[in-house]
Amino acid sequence: MTTHPDQYAALTALFTTDSAPPPPLTIEPTREPEIVAIPSPRIECLIPGHLPVRAHAWFLPCARSLVGKGVPGVLARIDGEQVQLTSFGKEREALDACQTLPELARCCGQWLLLPESPFEPASATGLDADRITILTGADQAALVAAYQVIKSIVAGAMIDPEKLDLGLFIAGSPERTAQETAGRLSETALEQLGCSIAYRGSIQRIELDEQCSTGIKLPLAEGGIDEFVSEVRSALASSKHSATEVPEDPRPLPLPPEKSWTPPVEPGEAEFTPAKLMPAPSVIKPIADEDMSVPASSDHGFLASHVEGLALLPIRCPAADEVELAVDESGRVHCLSQVEELRSLLVVEAWVMSHGTLLEAACPEQVISDATPVLHGFTSTPMEVADLHSAKLQLHLLVEVEAGNAGTWFSTRLS
Repeated sequence: MTTHPDQYAALTALFTTDSAPPPPLTIEPTREPEIVAIPSPRIECLIPGHLPVRAHAWFLPCARSLVGKGVPGVLARIDGEQVQLTSFGKEREALDACQTLPELARCCGQWLLLPESPFEPASATGLDADRITILTGADQAALVAAYQVIKSIVAGAMIDPEKLDLGLFIAGSPERTAQETAGRLSETALEQLGCSIAYRGSIQRIELDEQCSTGIKLPLAEGGIDEFVSEVRSALASSKHSATEVPEDPRPLPLPPEKSWTPPVEPGEAEFTPAKLMPAPSVIKPIADEDMSVPASSDHGFLASHVEGLALLPIRCPAADEVELAVDESGRVHCLSQVEELRSLLVVEAWVMSHGTLLEAACPEQVISDATPVLHGFTSTPMEVADLHSAKLQLHLLVEVEAGNAGTWFSTRLS
């Protein structure tokens, strides 16, 4: 017997019976079946970019969000000669019972690999991971750094950039801001590098989750991170994971908004117009704020982008916020400004020397040395600074030039 109303009986009663009310004539709307994706075993390489303050605290929450609620996963952090394994997504007792790599592979099918810092992004495509995800904030310094990471990955890839499974996960920002940031970066990467960037989601704040293991440490094999990935791949291949391991609340992947952003110009590149070198600058917040953003100096973008080998720091001296701070590969701090701001350069130099601890706390992903900062002065009139060539100041020429119908910025070192 069916509980659905008999449509034919309803029509018959309507035309043949005048005393009794006809049964209700209802037609149930057609429902589309709900499609739930079943995650297959996967190894994902995470590359940290410019994350909010206390970057290490964001790793595990980002990993949980990337895997999906209710799906067991493992965050594997390379630390020197050891691998720190933290599992999540099941009862803590069940997770703590897994003390070996094969046991964890049988319990958890999603593995997120966090290489030891510093890590060259160009090497990520050689790790035999199923996909690569960049963890980053949404401020301007993070936007520039994320583009440089994408550029490095594409340059080191041995396959067509269009075939890279590369994504972006935003930490420390509201969903709307994260989508806008990912949309601009995705559009720029596609136009400039020919690489599609998937938006993998965001989290605004760190939430406590007690359903994770206390963690175990395993020695890193002689083959290093490559051999470890191979061991995880073999363990996953020999394990059977249940089809019930699905997210409890799978969310659709939002489409990036139709906004564009152009990365800062580099010497020798003439594709960009001066007005599109950087997104609109945001307001500088106090140093104590966790969501700090650093504005570009002018339409020529960040001065640090015109000096090879420098990474912009997301912090500035409160007494002279017109001076940029950057760091080189050795961890030495560089102070950059226009030559007219020479007094400010000296103020910032002294501030950096006395606030090394603050710099390390604000930039945990960077190595900050205690060496004397390098000072850089930029000018468009080299003859007026001829008397400064003997000073402890690296002088740079920075001028706007025309290349065809477009304009760009050219920079070269004077001293």
